[in-house]
Amino acid sequence: MAGGEERPPGLAPGVASSFEFALNSAAFSDRVLRLEIAAEDCEAPFVGEGSPCDSPRSIFETGLGLGGTSAKSVRPRKRRRQDDESAPRSSEVESDGNNLAVIGEHGDSTGRPVLRVKHIHVSSLLLASKSPYFYKLFSNGMQESNLKEITLRIMDYEDEAFPELLHFIYSGTIKTSDPVLVLKVMCVADRFEVVDCMSYCTQLLISLPMTKELAFVYLEYECSVPMSDVLQPVKAAAQEFLADKYKNLSMSETEFLEMPLSGIKAIFSSNNLKVFSEDLVLAFLLKWALANYPETVERRRILINHLLPMVRFNQMSCGKLRWLLSCSHLDARHSAYIVASALLYKYSSPHRVLPAISDIHCSFLERTYKHKPVKTIELERPHNRCIAYMDLKSEECSNLSPSRSIRSQAFDFAGHSFFLIVQRTVNAQLGIHCFGLYLAVEKGVSVPITIEFKFAARTKAVGDFVSNFRHIKTFTSESNQLGSRDLFNMSWGQVFSEASQFLLDDMLYLRAELTVRQP
Repeated sequence: MAGGEERPPGLAPGVASSFEFALNSAAFSDRVLRLEIAAEDCEAPFVGEGSPCDSPRSIFETGLGLGGTSAKSVRPRKRRRQDDESAPRSSEVESDGNNLAVIGEHGDSTGRPVLRVKHIHVSSLLLASKSPYFYKLFSNGMQESNLKEITLRIMDYEDEAFPELLHFIYSGTIKTSDPVLVLKVMCVADRFEVVDCMSYCTQLLISLPMTKELAFVYLEYECSVPMSDVLQPVKAAAQEFLADKYKNLSMSETEFLEMPLSGIKAIFSSNNLKVFSEDLVLAFLLKWALANYPETVERRRILINHLLPMVRFNQMSCGKLRWLLSCSHLDARHSAYIVASALLYKYSSPHRVLPAISDIHCSFLERTYKHKPVKTIELERPHNRCIAYMDLKSEECSNLSPSRSIRSQAFDFAGHSFFLIVQRTVNAQLGIHCFGLYLAVEKGVSVPITIEFKFAARTKAVGDFVSNFRHIKTFTSESNQLGSRDLFNMSWGQVFSEASQFLLDDMLYLRAELTVRQP
């Protein structure tokens, strides 16, 4: 600022000093706002030809109740044509040369009651400098623009917020820190086109403590386009809060089923959601949709437009994709398209190196799965065979302790459910840690099955997979796991060193090939 002048702390950007002392002071004012506080179904923001806007901005249907923060309590709707037609014309406005008054002291032409009237002394210069709405109001050239007293009609739930808006115009701040009231102020600022106040409220809402209830209010709030853009950072903060709070799906079944759609979308669209597999994500979303949308047509609409786009189908097991084809809750053609797209992604190049994350659509990214995704290919000739690919990051392996393991998602083959296990094994004789890889079948094997399996890893030298282990085993309910304790015949540290031939761009690419054999 010129002359080293500093802006007082707490003021909105561009506000050099506070004129709070002049608010509602007759000595520093040239106009009087006559506020008619009407019942909540009143939708005329300004009555008479003195209205600065030919088509008033969107307004509110109901207010923000302090006793609750449901989405319904903050939902606005656009002004209807019949509402405009019901407003008095210039011939219906009485003027005595000093005041502008609405016909009917206790109601308007639609019979909606005016609950109370307030008078506030204001400076037309200050209001016009901060609001295009008031600028047009005081300079539209009509007779009413030169009147001493101007009548505005606001709704009952705006009564508390409008003085805060005037306080901002005069001082660059608002007095409240109640998030519900701040959102009201933001809405009123949108209506009267005080853009600086909207931005100020956005930053204030972001800085205030977030709760689950407030997050739902922010996400479900419907508003005009200008306010929607300004409110977007608040909605983003609400999404981030819910995604972090429920990243482990740590909630009761009742809480989950009663969560609104906005909360479900915030949680399940997150890349940081920690689940065992993407199969469970689909199961969760279907369960929620069935509980909240019993009508088939509406449920399918919600699934297709809102829920299914959050599912990473390319990360799902082939067994679940097969099930999806016969799922009665979805349209058969839509299910077929989803499965075809997922399989095309899986089979186009199972061991390809993916581009940078910024270049990948979120629906193709892996989440933080507790069970690593696998890509599988099944062949029936010349033998019943399955090839499974699993990609491991160097970082997740380097932090693995001998007491823990990395398990893959289950994949179906020959009527059984198999999975891979990576373990940091201990070679007591040599005193080193080694890379162990095992094939296992889910417990409860009713019929023994004999499998020939081979383990391979992709190498830098060859550029393709090189086999490192081969074995034949009959899996039973008592004996359901077998593999190699030292797959690479070297220490764990050598496998993940910079000189390792098995580490490509900090990724380890593994392949398991299973073939059914006669016992």
